[in-house]
Amino acid sequence: MLSRVADSLYWINRFVERAENISRFLEVSEAMALDNPSGNAEPWLPLIDASGDRQLFDQVVVFVIAHVQMFAVFRQHTQLLDKLDPAASSAVATHF
Repeated sequence: MLSRVADSLYWINRFVERAENISRFLEVSEAMALDNPSGNAEPWLPLIDASGDRQLFDQVVVFVIAHVQMFAVFRQHTQLLDKLDPAASSAVATHF
């Protein structure tokens, strides 16, 4: 029983150390991000590389950029529709 408690304490300590390291890494990345221009992912790249999720991050960035561009096109179309037919534009706005 004592060895199981010691083993559990060992692993709890390891997990706490990992959490402390991750929180330090996040703190540094956040401080660097505050010093950079808005929308720049550069301060976060070392953290993403250290986590091994660079490929997933790149996929998410492509996905987000595509959806932002689609939203911009949708916004342009709704503004044009509003100029042409305000009643139809309000109907579209309530639907979405």
